[in-house]
Amino acid sequence: PYLSRLQRWWFRDLFSYHAYAAMQYVKDLVILVVTFLFTMTIYLMKQNHLAVVGMQELDFENLQNRYTALKNQTDPHFLFNCLNTLNGLIGRDDERARAYVQELATVFRHTMRDKVVVRLSEELEFVQSYLYLMCIRYFDGLRVEWNVDKKYLDYYVIPSGLQILVENAIKHNIASAKVPLTIYIRTVDNQIVVDNKIQLREDRQSGSTGVLFGKDIDIVSNDGHFTVSLPLIQSLEEVEPKAKSLI
Repeated sequence: PYLSRLQRWWFRDLFSYHAYAAMQYVKDLVILVVTFLFTMTIYLMKQNHLAVVGMQELDFENLQNRYTALKNQTDPHFLFNCLNTLNGLIGRDDERARAYVQELATVFRHTMRDKVVVRLSEELEFVQSYLYLMCIRYFDGLRVEWNVDKKYLDYYVIPSGLQILVENAIKHNIASAKVPLTIYIRTVDNQIVVDNKIQLREDRQSGSTGVLFGKDIDIVSNDGHFTVSLPLIQSLEEVEPKAKSLI
């Protein structure tokens, strides 16, 4: 206000009161526009920084899961067991042996995919192929019960996230003809749930599932059952817009 009065005194002989008032309004409008643009620039820079950080965290989660899945599938024990099972099928059940090779190829194909997120339908195809191999290997020792609502098939999930949980259930629990292991896979409340009865191996190894999409994974151990729930994402807007280009 004092500066405006001083300016008014300086320009009192050049402008009329109304002309000077109009000039002041224009000046204030310019200052308002410049301030708004400056503020928006800072805001957009901050949002872009947050988006980059979020994308890096999502990439890190994806790399962790892809590395774990690839490490497990290329593990010498896994390959040895697969080849040993395949050798037992050749000559005894050639049709099943061919199907076994196809499912094994599907497992490796999905392991090498380069995506930040995948549709649940694609992840289920991967898990079904993996479980086909495991069911052939364990025969009557492994059973799987599915209850997946079709409305969730187009939702998104982290690659290999579901497969790792299924693999951990098999790795850490007894699965034999005398003590069969049943794995329940179902969808509920925007989550994919893996549940199994706890019948731990003596030589089990510790593991960690991590965090998906920045959301906590629900892990419950109750009444002799171990349950893990992974979040399902309906829209990529819930993750990061940049992830769209990776689908």
